[in-house]
Amino acid sequence: MSRLLVIDLASFDERISGISKDASPDEIKDLIAQIPEQKQKLTGWTFGANDLVRPFLSSIPEKAIVSHLSREGTQQLLESAGLIDVGWSFIWSDVDPAQSSQLQTHFGAVSQNKISFITLPTSQLLKSKASFPDVEFLTFGLEKSLTYYVGGIRNPDEWSIVPAKYLESKNVVDREAMSGAVWESLSNAVADIQTEELRVLEIGAGNISMLNQIKTLKGHFHRIKYAALEREKDLIEASCAQLEKEGYTRSSENPFEFETVLGDTDLVVDLIQGDFFEYKADPWAPYHVIIGCCFADLFMPDPLLDALMRISPKALVYLPITFSGETRLVPPLDPQSPNVPSDDIVIEAYTRGMIKQGQNLDVPLLVSKIKERGGSVISQAPSWWKIDPERESHRYFWECMFYFIGMGVTLDLYPKKYDIATWIRLHHEKKSKFEISNDDLLVLLPGK
Repeated sequence: MSRLLVIDLASFDERISGISKDASPDEIKDLIAQIPEQKQKLTGWTFGANDLVRPFLSSIPEKAIVSHLSREGTQQLLESAGLIDVGWSFIWSDVDPAQSSQLQTHFGAVSQNKISFITLPTSQLLKSKASFPDVEFLTFGLEKSLTYYVGGIRNPDEWSIVPAKYLESKNVVDREAMSGAVWESLSNAVADIQTEELRVLEIGAGNISMLNQIKTLKGHFHRIKYAALEREKDLIEASCAQLEKEGYTRSSENPFEFETVLGDTDLVVDLIQGDFFEYKADPWAPYHVIIGCCFADLFMPDPLLDALMRISPKALVYLPITFSGETRLVPPLDPQSPNVPSDDIVIEAYTRGMIKQGQNLDVPLLVSKIKERGGSVISQAPSWWKIDPERESHRYFWECMFYFIGMGVTLDLYPKKYDIATWIRLHHEKKSKFEISNDDLLVLLPGK
């Protein structure tokens, strides 16, 4: 029995649900003009990014749109998104989300189908979920729901990434991969800094896993001030709890500042919630060292270096685990079916997606840009991730890697008749290890 895919039109942008059902064409046009180019937080979708969703939907044989707008308004929005001609089996318009009976009538007309229904997690129809026993409600955002619909990821209601657990597992792999030689170069360079207080900033600090490395610099300075910049509030709060558990003293003036004593060195930890590109450092107390683990490859070199120079020119910048573009699975898959893609096909699609998102996988380009600006690379060495599913400490990170790949390639490869679900299953059966290339770099920024 086939499964009909039904998409609530509001899943393309949450603001659609706020449009009056009698909205004029001009009012709808105004909404379309307001839609920003970045993805919507709730839906994971933007009208300007349908180059994968359009062919994907075209490849789904049975699909329907349900909308509270008039048929003309629904068609206008679909046309603006470039999705009017993807072969909709049904366009159900004028459906009041507060009236489940209307949707039951439409679903009853296609009762030979089981139904997967993509809608917003705020949809009023969810209150009547029990009235639809044969309907699978997908409320994970458009792209994630579509990916799950064809098996590219597991059901997000049953398995999703827990950031703290992910970082705990990834940190083990990071530590094993990091180059001892590059860290030693940093330690030697820091020892030559003439200052009573060493100021260190970690960007994208996560669960402050680099703090233990910073502690090894004790003895050279009377005081180390470590500022951890992290965007996610939950991770900041988890780090606060961890520091208290480890016996750090919380400041009475700043609840996100902690202090401890390491021999002859005072260590101050300042947890800062914020975005790297918006962060403003004290120009009278610049950082001596900036650390960005698993960070530099997320951005193209010029904006990355612009921000680093703005924060602290002349700083030492330590960039461990900078992805350099190679991912392989060991042992590789030998597909026995033309519908199961090779590892090369999957990894090439995954790499395309990362580049499209603005990541830089070209470490030599980063090095070249550093030198063009008058900076220098003091030390550089490879730091390969080797993620082994048979090691308990690696296992969760390994599972997350397949999730990232599934999310990254399914909408691209499914229209080409490739079965990502089977590719993932076969690698799970083989317990294939990931080997992923990275470089550790120690950089000296130029002055302004």
